[in-house]
Amino acid sequence: MNEVSEKKDGCKNSVWLLQWIENRIKKNKNLISLFIGDTGSGKSYGAIRLAECVDPGFSVDRIVFTVRDFIDLVNSGLPKGSVIVFDDAGLGINARLWQEVSARVFGMLTQGFRYKQILTFITVPDESFIERQSRKLVHIRFESTDVQGLMKMKLVSRNTFDPERPLAKFPRIHRGISEIQVKMVKFQLPSKELAEKYEAKKNAYMESKFKEFQEELNLIEAGKISVKNGKPAIHVQCDECGYEWDYTGHLSNTKCVSCGHKIYVAGIEEKEKTGVRVKCRHCGYAWTYTGDAKRTNCPHCGGYVNTSKDAEESTQIDPFDPMNTPVRPGMTKEEIFDIMAEKLIRQGQKITPDMKDLMEMLAEEAEKELQKRGKNGSDRNHEEDSKQ
Repeated sequence: MNEVSEKKDGCKNSVWLLQWIENRIKKNKNLISLFIGDTGSGKSYGAIRLAECVDPGFSVDRIVFTVRDFIDLVNSGLPKGSVIVFDDAGLGINARLWQEVSARVFGMLTQGFRYKQILTFITVPDESFIERQSRKLVHIRFESTDVQGLMKMKLVSRNTFDPERPLAKFPRIHRGISEIQVKMVKFQLPSKELAEKYEAKKNAYMESKFKEFQEELNLIEAGKISVKNGKPAIHVQCDECGYEWDYTGHLSNTKCVSCGHKIYVAGIEEKEKTGVRVKCRHCGYAWTYTGDAKRTNCPHCGGYVNTSKDAEESTQIDPFDPMNTPVRPGMTKEEIFDIMAEKLIRQGQKITPDMKDLMEMLAEEAEKELQKRGKNGSDRNHEEDSKQ
């Protein structure tokens, strides 16, 4: 009990904030807090200190740096009211991939955390690190200042006049007949033991990241990877005139920029054209349609076929997959993972351990979604057969 009271003393100037968080827990509401600030501004220490004040069982094990560790911690059966600190969210992940994944992560926080009552404190260098739609899901925001531990505190709410721009206002406290506007909150440093464990964990994580960056630089210096305008390039030479240049395109065939001769680019394999498996409602003939029209003619009877409504098995881009992976019913997570990996490799991106964990998670979710779709489809077919 003394240990808990000592932790709350570190937030004794934030009585209103602690009461506000406790009220959200009592009302069975989730909480997403965003801590914004440059490196060394104290945003991480502020998030950790507030976590200590709110969650008596908080430890360094609740501090994560990757999406995989975050999801694993969520599914570990934490007690209600537990706090997870997601430090430097998005670090080490491809920027475009993180923007796509952050929307899924924030959506899960909002929809699935209400019954779990897990509180999430996320630290980022800048608000732009969070995808625009996901910013609407944040409940409270802390912005660091020039003073260590002193942060601006703003409550985030919906804007009825402009839903795309959520409102961020300083909280107001009623004291009798007067009203006080709270603009700043002061967080003391975390407990010494927790701060030391956090620094050790963060240093180990950053060292592994720096080693990955060093390996990439070594490959570039060795000439195994060429970079042009920030994009990976392949060095090609025209077999007609001998002209050499760095090709950044994605096609396996191109024309020489000097003489116009058509040449083959080694190392690039074009993706095979996929289509939609359709079935004619008139004669029952089935085939794979590779066009892009909404309606076509059956090659057997000539009847009109709707390429979307009469689709028997789709191999087009699936909308629920954030990496736009072409999937089809019956695919396993291993097959989906291989497609994702092949796509990233073709784009010239290196698959880091964090990206690999994230891709495995997405492939597993995609497999479950496909199984669910297949089950729903079989249930509908069974109902139709029963009616007949």
